Amino acid sequence: MAPEAIADCTLLDLFEHTAFNTPGKGLLIYDRGPMEKGPVILSYNNLKSIADGRGKQLLPYVNLEENPVILLHVNNHQDGLVWFWAILAAGGIPCISTPLSKHVEQRQKHLESLQKLLDNPLVLTTNVLAPEFAGVKNIHIKTIDEIVTTPSQGGTVLGGYKKHRSDLAVLMLTSGSTGNSKAVAFTHKQIIHALGVKASHHKTTPDTVFLNWTGLDHVANLIEIHLHALAFGAAQVHVPSSTILADPMVFLELISKHRVSYTFAPNFFLAVLVQKFLSPEYSTALREKGNVCAASLTSTIADFLSQRFRPRALPGRDSNLDLSCLRSLISGGESNVVQTCRALTVLLRKFRAPETFIRPGFGMTETCAGCIYNSVDCPEYDLSLNSEFACLGDCVAGISFRITRADGSEAARNEIGEMQVKGDVVFEKYYNDQESTEKSFTKDGWFRTGDRGFRDSKGRLHLTGRDKDTVVING
Repeated sequence: MAPEAIADCTLLDLFEHTAFNTPGKGLLIYDRGPMEKGPVILSYNNLKSIADGRGKQLLPYVNLEENPVILLHVNNHQDGLVWFWAILAAGGIPCISTPLSKHVEQRQKHLESLQKLLDNPLVLTTNVLAPEFAGVKNIHIKTIDEIVTTPSQGGTVLGGYKKHRSDLAVLMLTSGSTGNSKAVAFTHKQIIHALGVKASHHKTTPDTVFLNWTGLDHVANLIEIHLHALAFGAAQVHVPSSTILADPMVFLELISKHRVSYTFAPNFFLAVLVQKFLSPEYSTALREKGNVCAASLTSTIADFLSQRFRPRALPGRDSNLDLSCLRSLISGGESNVVQTCRALTVLLRKFRAPETFIRPGFGMTETCAGCIYNSVDCPEYDLSLNSEFACLGDCVAGISFRITRADGSEAARNEIGEMQVKGDVVFEKYYNDQESTEKSFTKDGWFRTGDRGFRDSKGRLHLTGRDKDTVVING
């Protein structure tokens, strides 16, 4: 469906339209067994049929009038996507759980906090994961293994298809597995708007192929990739993050094999890819965020870019790569180092990647993932400014940012201050948490991101760090 045509839809309207109008498109999910076995293939029509059936099986276990929120806690893409849509179809509000801490006390504290925040919702999980909830008092839990044995209520009308655009659609948790979580409340209208402006900004089409390797609890998966692709009937590929982190070359191989044009990766993973090509001492430690030695990597990149040595070959892994399909590698969540972007761009030219495929951006759970991107000239623009960190570019349609001084006045160009955003993609409230909602907005309605930065002479965004005076409310 074209961006201008989705404005009056709910998420299920979009799903229904895509399922019936794109019979040849859908999802490839590498969730089961070794990569060599290939993906599970689900057309959009099949996914909808399965989700509607699961939604009917779910109905006897929920009281939608009393509490429509369902906490979804699974550990693979297929279960996550099927039951996300099943909950929506049944008329519920999915709240996607983050991975739980292995520390028993921290895990129980987190779960008890969620119980209170979400008014003791139904918890939907698997037999394998159910023991993680042991010791939590009065928890209302059902496993999908139990529910799938329930006879389907064939003639039941699924309440999700009666929802309106202004209704609450999804809750996304903003914190990790410890501490008290907050839940960002998204309406159908807000998410739909975000999908439209993302597509317009990046010029995505039904021919775009999306690749995801983050969990469904992350907006980079749910909104930036899954719903974005589904809205326009585009193909999408999902692979576990553990697979990519264990062997980063799989990321490039999947892009080449499936002709991926749109994907996501944070700065640390870009550095891992660079290190893979430049260092013969590649080890497990390099696959863990924060364990790439910054000084060593910077020195190695500098030597490579000054042509003091050539990148090493990776026999059997890089000879058939063709990355000419790649158009948008969205990179956010942490600052992008310009020299890392430059090095990866140079390295992947060998495989026909375009010169501006890396698109640094700004986004949060509270802004429906990315809402500001440099989609045109990374890293050339940053090199021209001799910047250490990449420019984050320009806003999508319908959102603005401003930089303010401590007294609330707007900062001048190139003056560092507090970054704030406002617009249709920005959330309106934290669920059941009026105090945090009020603290997160200025009196004139701007969301305080907790970041510091500046607007350059061309009006583009640069971030310089976190605001120490701002309480971290967005995880």
